[in-house]
Amino acid sequence: MTKVAEKTKMRIMKAAKVTFSENGYSKTTIKDISSSADVGVGSIYLYFKNKEDLYRTLIRKEINYFNEYTNTFKENPPLEALQSIFGYYMDYSVKNMRLLPFNMGEHIYNTGKVFNYDFYCQQKNLFSYILGRGVTLNIFKKLDPVKTADLFICTLRGLIIGYIRKDIADLRIFRDIFLDSIVCGIRSVN
Repeated sequence: MTKVAEKTKMRIMKAAKVTFSENGYSKTTIKDISSSADVGVGSIYLYFKNKEDLYRTLIRKEINYFNEYTNTFKENPPLEALQSIFGYYMDYSVKNMRLLPFNMGEHIYNTGKVFNYDFYCQQKNLFSYILGRGVTLNIFKKLDPVKTADLFICTLRGLIIGYIRKDIADLRIFRDIFLDSIVCGIRSVN
């Protein structure tokens, strides 16, 4: 792909992220994205088969970035790593609420199923690793890192879905409450 073509594709992806984030999947059209990217509708079809292909490509890119970024905390002290990852989850969710593939009103089953499972497994491995290190370093009580990772991820998802559904007004406050509860529950008493 030429540099010009690559720049055009990236401009389309950026415009798609903004448009999907503002309008959600179902209310976004290719024309909306092309207008936002300042390209013709036909240009989008040079890079993507249709709206779903563009959305899948965007979600894959977002998930890869999210996983890469949260993995940068992996070797931090375990409590600090958990705090950083929880904070990033909440901040990302607030900023990209309408883009999230598990947004209940917008869920594209076949698209979300594959990405969510992949994402879940990668995040579960990350949390398990951090929790295991915390146990080994005697920072955390003896716990099952894999099951505790499942619990963390499910709780985080529940909080995010509550925010999407508007059951929770300020996700960041719940992040702090959640972190305090978690830290009190798993911290080793030395």
